[in-house]
Amino acid sequence: MATTIATAPSPAPATSARAWLMLGTLTFVYVLNFLDRQLLGILAKPIQDDLHITDGQLGLIGGLYFAFFYCFIAIPIGWLADRTSRTRVLSIACALWSGATAACGMAGSYGQLVVARMLVGVGEAGGVPPSYAIISDLFPRERRTTAMAIFNLGPPLGSALGIAFGAALAAAFDWRIPFYVIGAIGVVAALAVYCIVREPNRGQADVVAARNHADTEAAGFGATIAGFFGNPETWVAVAFLLFVVLLGKILWTKVTELLDKRSAAIARALADAERLRAEAIAARSAAEQTLAQATAEAEVIIAHARDEVGRMQARAATSLQHAIALREQQALDRIAQSETAAAKQVRDTAVDVALAATRSLLREQVGTAKSQDQVDQEITELPRRLH
Repeated sequence: MATTIATAPSPAPATSARAWLMLGTLTFVYVLNFLDRQLLGILAKPIQDDLHITDGQLGLIGGLYFAFFYCFIAIPIGWLADRTSRTRVLSIACALWSGATAACGMAGSYGQLVVARMLVGVGEAGGVPPSYAIISDLFPRERRTTAMAIFNLGPPLGSALGIAFGAALAAAFDWRIPFYVIGAIGVVAALAVYCIVREPNRGQADVVAARNHADTEAAGFGATIAGFFGNPETWVAVAFLLFVVLLGKILWTKVTELLDKRSAAIARALADAERLRAEAIAARSAAEQTLAQATAEAEVIIAHARDEVGRMQARAATSLQHAIALREQQALDRIAQSETAAAKQVRDTAVDVALAATRSLLREQVGTAKSQDQVDQEITELPRRLH
């Protein structure tokens, strides 16, 4: 027994490099799975402003509608994956939710966005069950936990990248652009799944594990640890993790720089807007003062005009009355003159008639020449005496 313990245990079944490549592909798809889910929450504000969606409606889209389809479709899809090609189910599901993600960016109304998010839930429900089944058949139980741990890096990486990548694209362009970009990446990932991930034989890793179970039972803890770290696949997994961490750090740095530049641009735009706002307020105040002054001057001019009109009306009325009185006096004077002239003419006519009648009468009664001359003299003086 001592000899058995001292002897190194039989190495775990070797895992091919293609299996690790397939695991990396599945993990990337899982990252996209969670990245798509984060977009709606990250871009909630611009979506609400553009589509006029309330908080309650947005909560239904991201909660009830998505969860209803995601939960109830997952079981039928798992059943289908158990009876058909898991790789095809996964690639179709990835293409479906990626296309639906791009459709979210094309939504022009609340109803269209609801339908698109429901399709995202249907597609993402078919992402995890086939992946677990494929990983279980790719890796023996000695490697399966490590493979599952790597695969389950998808949710945190997807959430982090969704916040950084989606927010950066939305800040630089428009809220629809992240849906388009991530949807397009998902469609390419679906093609990669179809081309890279081969359908493994069901239960093949369990058969190998059962065959080697007797050889590994006697191994101690130290020998197991030594065997784990002496396995090349372990270092492949570590290298993959380091690659993911470094890639995430690089992406985070780039995204941070982009966000900083965007923040600086926004700060400058806000400063310019504040300056323009202050200038607009000052211009408005000056315009209001000018308007008040113009209004006061107009009121003074109107009052002066009214006074002047009153004075002109008074002068016109006085002038009119004076003209009427003058014309009336002139008419009276003319009437008086006419009456005087008419009376004089009547008196002259009467005198002439009286003189003619008197002369005729006297001539008939007085016959001598002397008397005749005396009569003529008296008659000649008569008009002067009558006047």
